[in-house]
Formats: sequence, structure tokens, C-alpha cells
Amino acid sequence: MTRWPDGSTTKQPKVSSGFGPRKSVKLPNGSWSTTNHLGADFVGFSKVKAVRGGVVTLASKDFSGYGGTVIVRFTAQSGSLVDILYGHLSSLAVKKGQTIDEGDDIGVMGDTGNASGKNLHLEVRYRSGASLSHRDPVAWIGKLVKGSTSAPRPSIALPATVRLGSRGAVVRKLQKLLVKRNHPMPVDGIFGPRTKEVVLAVQRRHGLVADGVVGPKTWKVLLS
Repeated sequence: MTRWPDGSTTKQPKVSSGFGPRKSVKLPNGSWSTTNHLGADFVGFSKVKAVRGGVVTLASKDFSGYGGTVIVRFTAQSGSLVDILYGHLSSLAVKKGQTIDEGDDIGVMGDTGNASGKNLHLEVRYRSGASLSHRDPVAWIGKLVKGSTSAPRPSIALPATVRLGSRGAVVRKLQKLLVKRNHPMPVDGIFGPRTKEVVLAVQRRHGLVADGVVGPKTWKVLLS
């Protein structure tokens, strides 16, 4: 799933400066804003949430003109690496190398770096080989949020319950889903300690009973 950076899955937060060409203005630190805005500036909330899950590749209190910055990377269905950049943060809630889910805390909105005021500067960067391109965050998130909530999902038969010691195709399916959520592990069909560790983390993040047993409620989360 995807959500807005204030945590909402329905209502878009206010944007003070959108993606693309804009008029350059003088910033409080004496520098000038860019005329080609590579992201969108969100305002009107404090706690910044992850719009998508992934691995934190950067967590810096002072990253160039972005100030307090977090970058989270995941792999798109196309195979491209996608980096979500959160800039101008006043404090960070994650560390480099950490694996997070969508909706997890990223940090607190601020005005660090080259900021015109308190806001969250958010960029969506697609990497394919040596090429780098940017997407309009508002359009990108809006499309994915709408796509994930616009229609009810058809009911599906859930896989069998598995736990520590289970083996076979169902465990392999579980491991593939966990890897897809950016939790590295061997896909060997054996429910070992590493698989249980990741299952427990997913259950805690989604408010489920953290028992390491993958039953109907945990399957619904993983298949959503």
C-alpha cells in the first residue's frame, strides 16, 4: 500500500510548493530557491510517515540543502529502484540500514537546510542503471492511494497457517511476500528463526498479536 506523508490513506495534505517550474525566491539563509522544483513541499502536520516501505539508505541531520533528510529505497514492479526522499526534517526517527513499512515514523517536519519555512520536501526518484528521473510526488502518491482504495478487493482463499518448523510451498510463498516487503531472507521453504523474526516484526508494526504464527490475520496483511 501507499499513503500520504501525514499518514492518511484518503485525504491529501496541503502542498505549499508543487513539482516542476516555479519562481525563485530568496530564502531566510540568504540562498535562492531552485526554479525547477524536483519534489513537492507538504505543510500542515508535524509527524512525517513513510509513504512506502523499504530500506533506509540515508539518515542525515544535515544533507546538503535538504537539511535533516531520510531516503527510503524499494524496488518497483518494473525493476527500477525507487528512492523516496524526505527533506527539511527537524528530527529523525530512523537509522541507515533499517527496514520500515509504509506508515512508520520517519521524523518530524522542520525548516532545516534551504527551506523557506516549516515544510516536508518530498521527492520520488526512479533509478534505472545510471539514469535518474523524478516523478511528481502528488500525482504519484495520489494515483497509488486511489488505486489501492478505489474498489474492494475480491475475497480470496487464504493460505494455511504456518509457524516455526513448518516447511513447504506455503512457507516459500510467505518468504517471497516478506522479501517483497524488503525483508532479506532465504526463500527455502523452511520456517526457521529468521522467518519468525521478520514475521514478529510485521505483526508488531500492524498491531497484530506478535506470536510468530502466520494465520488468517497475518496473511491478510501480507497479501494486501
